[in-house]
Order: sequence, then structure tokens, then C-alpha cells
Amino acid sequence: GALDTTPFDAGHDRKVDFSEGGPGVDIYTAGYAIMSATSNTNTFVAEGYSDAPYYLNEDFKQANLSGTSMASPNVCGYCAVVLEVNPGASPEELKQFILNNAQDQLHSTGLNDDFGAPSFD
Repeated sequence: GALDTTPFDAGHDRKVDFSEGGPGVDIYTAGYAIMSATSNTNTFVAEGYSDAPYYLNEDFKQANLSGTSMASPNVCGYCAVVLEVNPGASPEELKQFILNNAQDQLHSTGLNDDFGAPSFD
């Protein structure tokens, strides 16, 4: 899942409103306003989007993008680092390593029906 840039309070992260939640989502990471490259033909129009060419390749533009599509590369990069140290890890071992070393800081009301609420205010 994707986290918002604004924490819920001093000790808890806030799930961004467009991100899924619930028992099928085990890992949350930054996924809002991530600077990324995008196609020159992209018609995305939102705050932070820029028509400036991406500095490494003028065939792309640079933009602040949001979504689980921006969160998943963070998890993949973390997985790559873990696999570099332990290249024989199975997918299940890798997932378990991430879960065992994650911090439980996502705000929750403790209810089993608040999965869609971004801030749980």
C-alpha cells in the first residue's frame, strides 16, 4: 500500500486515500508525490506534473506521481538489497524477512472494517 506524506500523528503513518488496505495488504511504503520519469505522450495533469524534460533522457518528462505504482519500486529495491546479501532466499523467506523487520506504525482504529479510511480521524 501507499503512505501519505502527512503522518497521522507523531508515531503513526497515514495510508493515502487512494491506496487499498485490509488483510491482503501487508506492506506500506512511500507512494505519494514521488518524483519519477514519465512518457512525453502522457496526458497526466495534476499538481506537480511538469512539462520539463527529464534531465537524463529528453524522451521523457519528470513529474511527481502518486500511487501504488510508485510504492512498489521502493519495496522492490529493498528486496534487491536483501537478495544481494542472501541470494538463495525464496519469495516466502524474502516476504517474511520484510515483515519481521518492518515497523508497525500505520494508524489503525483496531476495527476490522476500517480498511478504506485513509486517516481514521
